[in-house]
Amino acid sequence: MHHTALIKWAAQKPRTVFLLDAIGAATSAFLLGVVLVHFQSFFGIPINVLYILAVVPLGFVIYDIAVMVTQPEKYSFLLTGIAVLNISYCILSLSLIGMHRQSATVFGRLYIIGEIMIVMSLAIFQLHVARLLKSRTSDNF
Repeated sequence: MHHTALIKWAAQKPRTVFLLDAIGAATSAFLLGVVLVHFQSFFGIPINVLYILAVVPLGFVIYDIAVMVTQPEKYSFLLTGIAVLNISYCILSLSLIGMHRQSATVFGRLYIIGEIMIVMSLAIFQLHVARLLKSRTSDNF
């Protein structure tokens, strides 16, 4: 499916975008808060940093579920909101890994970089869907 077609499809089903975000955020929280903590010496990221990075996505899960349950009439603002939160999370992740670059192993750095790449891709997708929704007269801010 071409990316434009995917954006158009997602704009018709914006709740699915929030569901995708919730699944991704829950996965990140589990991996960071359970798996990477268990293998902390392999990844080298301090446990307190892993817990910080695990708690933030749990807030995103709550946000996503709240949007899916309430089914608002205007999704563009809320999609832009979660996209900005996702980008902010990437900046936080990069900042924290930078602060702990001495202890983080190459595997810890690769994990964080991989997660940032995935989350940034999702955020860009969310912004494209939000822009399309906003362009429709019924979903302006």
